[in-house]
Amino acid sequence: MKDFQDDRVVALKVMRKHKVMEREMVLHTNVELQVMQELNHPFVVDLYYSAQSAERLYLAMEFLEGGSLFDRIRTSPGPFSEADTRFYGAQIVLALEALHNHKFVYRDLKLENILLDRDGSFF
Repeated sequence: MKDFQDDRVVALKVMRKHKVMEREMVLHTNVELQVMQELNHPFVVDLYYSAQSAERLYLAMEFLEGGSLFDRIRTSPGPFSEADTRFYGAQIVLALEALHNHKFVYRDLKLENILLDRDGSFF
């Protein structure tokens, strides 16, 4: 986890504990936290801070203002070029490789879960 003493903008994920338990997502939530704590990779979102109250869990994560790959494809004026396709494909492979090297399997790979920075690279 990184030092959280500066003025950076973060994405704050707030989860209600009773909803996590109700949906039987405790293991999933714990693994998500573990992945972000253990991985330091340019294509995996950084976790800056985590906390909890009696009712909620809080994750302060790197804010990526470019939206998702789904949004990029949806708003693109035409199909991606071969170079763009290779660029995004390579980043996906490298992120999955980093996860697998840490013994994590990512089962929810979809365009909505691939986040982009403001320059169009993703995490």
